[in-house]
Amino acid sequence: VLSWPSVRPLLLLMRIRAGGGHDAFDSELQNDPVASSALFSEPTFWTDHNAQWVYYGAMDPSLGRVGGRGDPSAILVGGYDRTSGVLDVLVADIRRRVPDKIIEDVIRYQREYKCTLWAVEAVQFQEFLRAELIKRSTLAGVRLPAKAVKPSTDKDLRIESLQPYMSDGRIRLHQDQTTLTQQLKHWPKADHDDGPDALHMLHELAVSGAGVYAYKRVSGRRVRAGSRNYFS
Repeated sequence: VLSWPSVRPLLLLMRIRAGGGHDAFDSELQNDPVASSALFSEPTFWTDHNAQWVYYGAMDPSLGRVGGRGDPSAILVGGYDRTSGVLDVLVADIRRRVPDKIIEDVIRYQREYKCTLWAVEAVQFQEFLRAELIKRSTLAGVRLPAKAVKPSTDKDLRIESLQPYMSDGRIRLHQDQTTLTQQLKHWPKADHDDGPDALHMLHELAVSGAGVYAYKRVSGRRVRAGSRNYFS
């Protein structure tokens, strides 16, 4: 939507944005300034499906309340390439929802992606939510391995630790993930940080290789005993 079409037509705005950088354009023409010290001002985006992806999920229920309203909950699904060490965020579902809806959405994403493992923040009531998630997914016939994560370090430090991975493209977002992108670009002054916090859980889970097992056939010496064959 153009505010002044006769003076600033679309093509001109596109040229300004392409030539001067997105941050300057957002600050000067979109009234959306990003601090020069922002750690995640220029995220890298993925575009193509990768057959090497191993799927992981992370969920931050964020059941606290701010201003009388529940905080947004964050559900993230990522595809991790173990060869390149790159994590691509495939789903960044960040919005306010009741606990029943959180569980319903996680089960739905598990049906679609069949994640190897989920990281679920489990502090106080959130641990009950994780237990209920496992119970409900079992009743629904969906295998959903969920690992409880209890943060032991400061949230700001956890989020800051993502910076080198984001800056060199080892964590990539998708252009459609506007809420997560904005929370990262405006961190630590964004209204909410549920998305970046869940992203840290997702990345830690992926790089740990948790839940991924490689099996190797072990040959043994065949021993014949009567009419049966055994391996020793």
